[in-house]
Amino acid sequence: MTDGPTPPPTLVDVESFDVVGIAARSSAAREADPSTAELPRLWQRFFDENVGRRVAGAIPGRVATVYHEYAPADGDEYTVVLGPGARPGHAVPAGLTRVHVPGGAYLTFAVNGMPPDAITAAWSRVHAFFAADAAHRRAFTVDFEMLRPGATTISISVSDLDGREG
Repeated sequence: MTDGPTPPPTLVDVESFDVVGIAARSSAAREADPSTAELPRLWQRFFDENVGRRVAGAIPGRVATVYHEYAPADGDEYTVVLGPGARPGHAVPAGLTRVHVPGGAYLTFAVNGMPPDAITAAWSRVHAFFAADAAHRRAFTVDFEMLRPGATTISISVSDLDGREG
């Protein structure tokens, strides 16, 4: 269920940031099957293991799911890290992973409604957008969901048709 019309994606200049959290290797096919989906398990671990409170330098109210290490280049498999945004310079607790989200232009999609269903619907919009859009191409470098109360977004690394990353 969504809350009204969803605005089109916008190109947003994002400042670099780090996320420290729990990681898993996954794929679109694994996530489509509830018996093999990693994301629900990561969310359960995030709460069970109180990940946000274990991260020194965590940025309050800033939880992200970062998708990176895409392979092959079409994003069939990826590593996902779920955790709080974190200030640099703090040690990473045992069992957690730090990932750096580089600054730059990201095509950002609003998530309209309550997670997790609204996030699933937003990813469907992301895939449909790139299947139809001729001006942008996914770079498959680093993508992320930023979860904030009332303002969840999905940001996708893009390159123009000349292959330059945005």
